[in-house]
Amino acid sequence: MGVWDKRQKMREKISKSPRKLRKTLNTYITELDIPWRILDALKDSGCLIIGDVVQKNEKELITDGLLDKKSVKELKIALEELNLRLGMEVNEHLELSNREKTVREALGRSIDELHLSDKTKQQLKKWGLTTATDLVKIDKDFIRNHDGLGEDAIKEIDKAIGKLNLHYGSKFYLGIDLYKYLKELHEKQQLEVFNDKTIDLLDLPEEIIIEFENDGIVTISDLMKKISEVSGIEKLNVRQETIDVLKKKHIVSILELWHILLRAHKDLLNRTSKCK
Repeated sequence: MGVWDKRQKMREKISKSPRKLRKTLNTYITELDIPWRILDALKDSGCLIIGDVVQKNEKELITDGLLDKKSVKELKIALEELNLRLGMEVNEHLELSNREKTVREALGRSIDELHLSDKTKQQLKKWGLTTATDLVKIDKDFIRNHDGLGEDAIKEIDKAIGKLNLHYGSKFYLGIDLYKYLKELHEKQQLEVFNDKTIDLLDLPEEIIIEFENDGIVTISDLMKKISEVSGIEKLNVRQETIDVLKKKHIVSILELWHILLRAHKDLLNRTSKCK
């Protein structure tokens, strides 16, 4: 079967169940079965739901430096499992709420669009922070622990992202209230699936796994307890070497660790249900 025939067959499948298609396209990208590094890159490009992702094409993702060829291949496989593909026209099926639209628009703002002084903008860019999304990923201690900006800049940034209804370590990350979701999982006793599971099950670079283990963090429950106690990476009760490796691997917020944990949680629940 040729490429065109495969795509035609996929279109036929989708057209037979428009309601299912609409539901899938309006699902948050955190539900895609992809590694956190790809999820993070898509989020940084302004993708909030799966419908945002499928509208991008392969050339665009690679040319813009969002993903490498290997990551694009992984993304395409994840989309194919849902009978979707890159380069689709799906605007008519998207149903973002006003809150989600506001969050997506706010997170997509560049540093240059915010009411910040030139000095602050330049320093933020030196740190690799170029969008409002980058700013809500960090906390105030991140700025305090880096040379270049002081308390006045912290207040300035706080005011600028506050105008977008965002804040440092914003719990509305990708439009999802993560802490409310975690509380619901706890009440349903669904977090027990992590009992005795080791951190090597998480989608984390090996260097980070090793550093966590050196800190005595062996199980996923150990890590959950650690990150539940703090609001920022800098406040984690671990060695400085661990924090340095986390930053080196571009994990600069507690929320990113929560995303990785929730991905693992979903996978473990799926495996458990299949075994029953």
